[in-house]
Amino acid sequence: MSDVIEFRVPLPPAATRSNSRAFWAAKVKAKQAYSRAVWGWMLDAHGGDWTTYYRSLPWKRAKVTFRWRYAGVAPDLGNLGANTKALQDIICMAPNTGKMAVNNTVYLGLVEDDKGIEPIFELEKVQRRAAEGVVVRIERLP
Repeated sequence: MSDVIEFRVPLPPAATRSNSRAFWAAKVKAKQAYSRAVWGWMLDAHGGDWTTYYRSLPWKRAKVTFRWRYAGVAPDLGNLGANTKALQDIICMAPNTGKMAVNNTVYLGLVEDDKGIEPIFELEKVQRRAAEGVVVRIERLP
């Protein structure tokens, strides 16, 4: 059993990012679709079932490293926290329910609450758009 989970997901949709001017309903739909994509990438990264590899999920506290892989112009490092907010929510338990899915949004349930996340943000330049994404590394904290 491991106290580290690592996987790669696509970049968050533009509608969920900090500087988006999208209508609130568009933001909700984008987050819902992104949560299903993250679920799929997580399952692919761990052979269909990650719960057998990790003990005592959800974790109360975790250090989460978000490595933003980009091909074009480097994003502002100061905006990465807000740009990954939807992803931070998705890796936690559903709010106030303890369930894995609420309102068509899928939650991974790896961390109890996003208040228990100690985030670290990194940038990585890649050569092609196909290599863009966010590498998420979650380390359990005592």
